[in-house]
Amino acid sequence: MPKSIRLLALAIVTLLLALSTQLPARGAEVIRLTNGEWPPYQSPELPHYGAASWLAQRAFEIEGYQVEYSFFPWNRAYYMAQTGQYDGSLIWSYSEERAKHFIYSDPFLYTNTVFFFNREKPIDWDRWEDLQGLIIGATSGYHYGTAFDEAERKGIFTVDRVSSDELNLKKLIAGRIDAFPLSLDVGRYMLRTQFNDIERGRLDWHPKPLRKTAYHLIISRKSPRAQELVDAFNRGVAKLKASGEYERIMQSVLESIRPR
Repeated sequence: MPKSIRLLALAIVTLLLALSTQLPARGAEVIRLTNGEWPPYQSPELPHYGAASWLAQRAFEIEGYQVEYSFFPWNRAYYMAQTGQYDGSLIWSYSEERAKHFIYSDPFLYTNTVFFFNREKPIDWDRWEDLQGLIIGATSGYHYGTAFDEAERKGIFTVDRVSSDELNLKKLIAGRIDAFPLSLDVGRYMLRTQFNDIERGRLDWHPKPLRKTAYHLIISRKSPRAQELVDAFNRGVAKLKASGEYERIMQSVLESIRPR
């Protein structure tokens, strides 16, 4: 066999082996996961259902599993997975109470919560005491971390709670609150999709995060293959990061929705 043909054959075999680590096998096992609405990370309206959904899908595909998502309000998404009607759910931060019902994957997504503010009333802070006397918006039912709670308890600032992030951003634009803590990319997405140029131009954010949160896939302990699925997911995420695909997915989703 001529050397050129041998080299070509070797190259084809190498390519096929590489592809076999990236594509799901035929007849792949199906994993049914509940999902929620939290763009740009999760939404039935986004390409690939958002960054977190896409990452989870690809991580499982690499390990030979096929993901099927069903979208529900958050409480129902949690309940449907907890009771074993679905294999698991994404994405969730860690809590001891949830860990009683679920096995957690390694963290695969991190978000920074920052203070958004009105450009006419800029804020600068390094310590919680720097926020003395401010009115801070918050969304009912959200937890902004124990340090935030402690600062509120000490009376460093006043917290004005309303029903939604969107309403808080509107109040911030109108100057009715001084700052509002929100995940940076979630805030950018909301400004891009729900507000006009003039409204967006009135807001900015402080680069210092008040909280960094790790998010996980959770698999129901009622699933007979719970540990198997978590282990496969962790391996898949590691391969995504090693290949550079993880970063490409994050960039392609997040860059497409950030304000210009």
